[in-house]
Amino acid sequence: MHNRCSGRSSFRTIKFKFEKIVRKYGSNAKPTLLCTRIAPLTSCERVPYVKLSPAELVQQIFSSKNLLADVDLRKGKILTVSAIFRGLLSTKEIDTLMLNIRNRNMSYFVEWIPNNIKTAICDIPPKGLKMSATFVGNTSGIGQLFEKCSKTFQGMFNRKAFLHWYTGEGMDEQEFVEANNNLKDLIQEYKEVEKESSRNDDKGSIASLAGNDNYQACVNCTSF
Repeated sequence: MHNRCSGRSSFRTIKFKFEKIVRKYGSNAKPTLLCTRIAPLTSCERVPYVKLSPAELVQQIFSSKNLLADVDLRKGKILTVSAIFRGLLSTKEIDTLMLNIRNRNMSYFVEWIPNNIKTAICDIPPKGLKMSATFVGNTSGIGQLFEKCSKTFQGMFNRKAFLHWYTGEGMDEQEFVEANNNLKDLIQEYKEVEKESSRNDDKGSIASLAGNDNYQACVNCTSF
């Protein structure tokens, strides 16, 4: 897992192919991009047997099997997505594949953020692979994970579990209360996003086309 994650995230330290790609990534790389996926997600022993195409990469990064957080994206709305690809890939092909993903699954994306999918390509592949992809996104579905964290924290805080380790280093109990309140505010903001999206859906938004665990990726698109 360490090798896979470090290989996908090292795009930050490598020069991109075009300067405009850096600007595209920077405009979407916000701290709220909390859902991460990587592809291919496989062991080092299986790398020699992994054969990927750009379409398969795109399909994998939109699959819940490659998600590194316990979040069901089908139960929320996607606000923004940034996808970073590594390898000798066609920019036009990648943009077309990502656009097809959005068009085929409009009901999973908020309507009030146009062009909320950004892509970037680094022509240097990770060691041992010909291509890879990293997905970072912001979805209201992560509010479910925050609620679990808040509930678990509250139970431990009520029992003062492990609290002495922090207060002994100079922290105050009120800091924990404020942090949990901030988390609850964030959860409420994500719920407001879902409510607003539901109102738009009631007014006639496009119906969902993704009925299974994976998004409907265009896996047979012609290469450019």
